[in-house]
Amino acid sequence: MSRWLLPVMAGMVRPRVAAEVISPAYDLYTPPERLRYALARPRNFLNATLSEEDYPDLDIESRRVQALDYLRRELDAGTWSFGGERFAVLRLESQGHVQTGVVGDVPAAAFPGLIRPHEHTRPRRVADLSDYLRSVGYGSSPVGLTYRRQPEIDAIVSLLTEQTPDLDVTLEDGDRNTAWIVENHDAQEGLMAAFADVSAAYIIDGHHRVAATVQRDADPASPASRFLAVAFPDDDLMVYAFHRWIDGELLRPGPPPREPGAVGLDPEPGQAVVVTRAGEWTIDLGTGPGEGDVSALARTVLGPDLGVADERTDPRIAFVPGFPDATGLRATVAGRGGVGFILHPASVEAVMAVSDSGGAMPPKATFFAPKPRSGLFLVKR
Repeated sequence: MSRWLLPVMAGMVRPRVAAEVISPAYDLYTPPERLRYALARPRNFLNATLSEEDYPDLDIESRRVQALDYLRRELDAGTWSFGGERFAVLRLESQGHVQTGVVGDVPAAAFPGLIRPHEHTRPRRVADLSDYLRSVGYGSSPVGLTYRRQPEIDAIVSLLTEQTPDLDVTLEDGDRNTAWIVENHDAQEGLMAAFADVSAAYIIDGHHRVAATVQRDADPASPASRFLAVAFPDDDLMVYAFHRWIDGELLRPGPPPREPGAVGLDPEPGQAVVVTRAGEWTIDLGTGPGEGDVSALARTVLGPDLGVADERTDPRIAFVPGFPDATGLRATVAGRGGVGFILHPASVEAVMAVSDSGGAMPPKATFFAPKPRSGLFLVKR
């Protein structure tokens, strides 16, 4: 079997500055909120991003300069502690949930045979990320992967996490990040061999980062031909829905709505809850065999009733994470009007099945949380 998860020459943030540097959960903030957060915390890794939506008043060259200035300043300050090529174990704790994964490097050549996607990517976003990697030369946002749990990996990780962690930090939002650097040679070899026996790994977060690395078409011996990743066992994960908000009105009226947030309006599989300022009601999506609820919503409601032809490009649509609940979507509707749709989350098994078949889910079909944060690890690319 191919060795697809490899030790990585990554720096880890020093404990004394970790709470300042590690980024917040990116998708849980709006672009204006991320900008305010970054400006108020100059040491936070959000200041190294090149997202156009976060910095709408800066052209790409200005954003590139900003990222480079941030990285030079923090590297000079010794913010990350570097060593040789090694694995790390990362434990994430959030909202009472705990998941533990192995951090390493993944060759771009493993995609899409061993590293399997479940979403299509947007070419412009891929190009932007590829340009970022070329011009800035560093990466810090691990791709999230999952695999079917393996006892051999569990045994090694269990022994490693019995040791004193190299980092244990509780962040501003209450999430806890604990990390162990794997220095033991036998443990490194054992992890490489155990992961080589894993027949497939599945992208749960970071499709565009993987595609950007593949697009670079770098020398296979170069660090630029790899992407940083954290691999979690499948039954460690929590998957939530990405709810939909549309700046528009339904063409077909619904039944008399119930009060917003009324008891009993959590959708079952094959259903969605419609959210408007007037109230909420449940609809059946008519989900077909093998069809996910997100696809059924697009086919039966978003297209015919709201004129959404392509969720990837329609500027009227926003994707609102369902973590930890639908509060964010309801707040969006209350503040901006329009119409929202609360969806039932897909299962990890459904994501794997789509990936194994070579198919694709619609954009933002799943939201996995907690996710590995930027700023904790730093790799030269």
